[in-house]
Amino acid sequence: MISSGYAQRVPSQENQPVLEDKASNIIAARGYSEMNLATFGTFQIVLNIPDMQYAVTEETRIWIEQNRLESEDQTLKIDENISVFIPSKNSISSIDFKPITNVRYTN
Repeated sequence: MISSGYAQRVPSQENQPVLEDKASNIIAARGYSEMNLATFGTFQIVLNIPDMQYAVTEETRIWIEQNRLESEDQTLKIDENISVFIPSKNSISSIDFKPITNVRYTN
């Protein structure tokens, strides 16, 4: 389980996910490059609660990329209400790959 993102319930009028990331110079200062980070559109946060938001941090994107498999798409559970769908390296490098939405609600 990762704890690098956070989720919270918000008023139902705001049903859009919050997707945040720190500046690239902070990432570089920590010794990571953009290649270590999952690119938005190459993963999908799956939320089970309609009015929940999830902030995608640099640590979350690193964790996603570290868990991306070569040829198998997968969905990993972060907690009881949050999962992440991670297409394989082969899938995202395919000429036919189309970016996916950052967040999907299941309820």
